[in-house]
Order: sequence, then structure tokens, then C-alpha cells
Amino acid sequence: MSKLKTLAGIGTAADATAAQDAVTCDETPFAPGFNVLARVNFKSATGAPVVKIQGSDDGGDTWTDLAATSGILADSFVFEVVCMPLMRANCTTAGDTGDYAAYLEA
Repeated sequence: MSKLKTLAGIGTAADATAAQDAVTCDETPFAPGFNVLARVNFKSATGAPVVKIQGSDDGGDTWTDLAATSGILADSFVFEVVCMPLMRANCTTAGDTGDYAAYLEA
């Protein structure tokens, strides 16, 4: 059975740029150095929103891009990433309409 950690809840706007609150990853299976799946699901999104999965190992002072969607080529994107102590979803390029949700899955 999969375990989930929410980075951006259902209904997060894909038509505005915004970084979501960071979540702490400090327990198995969501612990630094563990491989997890990062999933981004779009709903009714138009335009070309870009959502990045980012991690930080310095308390959130700097963020590393671990994966990024590339426009709306699909309704769902799945990436394998290495967990960092803090993880977040960040919509860095707004689309025209729609929502997204992002999760870590192990």
C-alpha cells in the first residue's frame, strides 16, 4: 500500500505563481536520501503552467529543482526524486486556468 505526503492539496491554483509551504521529510519512507515518486496532477488546466518539485537541505534558505512539468502535455506527471529534508511544490509559470495537486508517494 502506498503512502502519500501532500505538497499541494487538491484545488491549488495553476493560474498563479506560488510556492507551497514546505513539508518536513524526516521519517521512513519519506526521509533524506530515500527515492520517492513525485506526482503532479492537473485538473482543467490550460496554458502552460510549470510546477516544480523542489527540495532544501539547509532549512529552506535555498531550494533545488528536482523535477518540473513541461506545459500541459499530460494530466499527470510522475517523477522519481531523492527526498531532501524539506520538500515543496512551486508553480513557477502560471497557466491560464485550472488547478493542480502534488504529492510524494512511497
